[in-house]
This record gives sequence, structure tokens and C-alpha cells, in this order.
Amino acid sequence: MRDSAFDFTIDKGVRERANAILAAKGMTMSGALKSMMRIGMREGRLPFGISREPSLAGVGMGEASARRLGIQKDGTDGSTGITCGMTLQVTPEEKRQIKKWCGSLCISPHALVRAYTAQISYEMRIPLNS
Repeated sequence: MRDSAFDFTIDKGVRERANAILAAKGMTMSGALKSMMRIGMREGRLPFGISREPSLAGVGMGEASARRLGIQKDGTDGSTGITCGMTLQVTPEEKRQIKKWCGSLCISPHALVRAYTAQISYEMRIPLNS
């Protein structure tokens, strides 16, 4: 089934921060990505905004919650400049549909995942406009 998986590289700090935020919200990275993709494919658009609007920085989590999770609420997405790998398991049909949808939006699956995880990390919430 390896040919039906997506392998990505992502900033290690963004991944760690997004994983902590998602876990606090009861989600996994895989679940969040698949949910975002399902909504996007159904609606034919990106279901989240890509922004570094200062008013959105950390909006999804209070200071006490961030401190409890060990996340610095610093107005960034937690980027470190160090990349690491990540794999998203999907069925062959899901992979075909995701590639088609991403192509229709002129974005690669890799860029989509990097943008979404960075937005989760920046807003410190699950940023879906559904």
C-alpha cells in the first residue's frame, strides 16, 4: 500500500506544535488532514485561509492552555528551519482524488499540507471554514 501514501517534508517545529494543538483538540494530524481534504474536495476549494494576519496569531488557544502544553504563544507558527518527514496513509482512490483536487487548485499536495499545518500552528486551532 506504500504507493497510496503521501510522503511529505515539513518543518519539525511546525509539526510538533501542530501535533500538540491537534491532540489538545482530540485530533490526530492524519485525521485533521483527511478532514480538511474531504471538506475541500466536496466544496471544490481550500477550506481554510492562509494568512499571517496578526489578529489570528494564537487566537485558538489561551495563554494558560498554551503554557500547559509547552507551546510558546509567540505570534509565529513555530518554524525551526529543520525539516522532517511525514507520511499520510490514504487509499489509492483517495490519492487519485486528492491529486486531482489539488491540481484543480494549482497547488501540490505537499504545499497544501505544509500550508495547512503551518496555519494550524499559527492560529493554534483547527482553521476550517466549513
